[in-house]
Amino acid sequence: MLKLTILTDTCSDIAAELDFPHGGLLKYEEKLPYPRNVVNEDTFPDFAGSTFREESVAWYYSAQLFLRKRLNKLRYNLYGEDVAKRSPPQLVEVLLENEGILNNWKSLPSPINQWSDSDPQATDILDARLRAKYFGAYYIQTRPYLDYVLHVMDPVRAGKSLEQATVDAFGQLRPSELAIFRGIQLMTEYQIKDKARKCVEMAINSTIAFDKVPGRLVVTNIMGTAHAQWGNMLVLSAAYNSKKDFLLDLINKTKLHELFVRTVRFLGRLRRTSKTAAKDIEVLQTVHRKLYGYSVDESSSLLRYESSQSHQGYSGAQMASSAQVSFASDA
Repeated sequence: MLKLTILTDTCSDIAAELDFPHGGLLKYEEKLPYPRNVVNEDTFPDFAGSTFREESVAWYYSAQLFLRKRLNKLRYNLYGEDVAKRSPPQLVEVLLENEGILNNWKSLPSPINQWSDSDPQATDILDARLRAKYFGAYYIQTRPYLDYVLHVMDPVRAGKSLEQATVDAFGQLRPSELAIFRGIQLMTEYQIKDKARKCVEMAINSTIAFDKVPGRLVVTNIMGTAHAQWGNMLVLSAAYNSKKDFLLDLINKTKLHELFVRTVRFLGRLRRTSKTAAKDIEVLQTVHRKLYGYSVDESSSLLRYESSQSHQGYSGAQMASSAQVSFASDA
């Protein structure tokens, strides 16, 4: 049973990173037990007096497993086949409940949770992996708000119906997103903008979570991690290109360029062994060229940006297409 549980948890982690057909093992996820001392869906453990340092790896694994299961539920709640069947108030309840669970987990009196979102990146691989998982979960949870702000809010204000505004780059209706946006419309504009800002913050934190870890990066799926960072960059580029003041103070021209440089370099280490990495680099170079007037490569220096005076805006249709590709995948 232990081997089956570990296998299922590992498959769950990989399945969430890459959009490949599933073999069916995850159907039994809810029937398998959690490891000892892991938090479950309804209760949280009392960490007071625990011998954490003696069992640190087990604690980190338990916490990662909890967040992974939450990520699986987030994907189902936000993009599953039943989303369109729920009423707008029900979807608001789901969105707020998911966020509340993540906030409760972060507020636990645990030695593995004691960081601020604005702290420097972790240097320990266990800390970095846990933070990356949390940032990724929060990013996915708040992504519908940013999607709404970037693609729907202004067209609806201009007179379009929600159905007319909720289309992809090819003009096709996005039914799951339409259902979620109907729920989001029940919230105040302040709430929507605040959660969209949170999404941008978490996308940045998720992208750079491993930057201070020395040596070879040990993660479940390095290409999945790199591809998620690529997706983050498309969304952050769309946020920057929207020219919305309440987003630009988080992701300005300089900050976005720095993230392009580090992400292309990160992907560059995988290009010889992964065609996906090579293609991801090409896409980022194209987006960077549209935004800054030149391509960024694996050896780019941040100083190169300072000497570049050209800036070309990415067209609305192009940026919408890129962002919607990323909105359809996990971080």
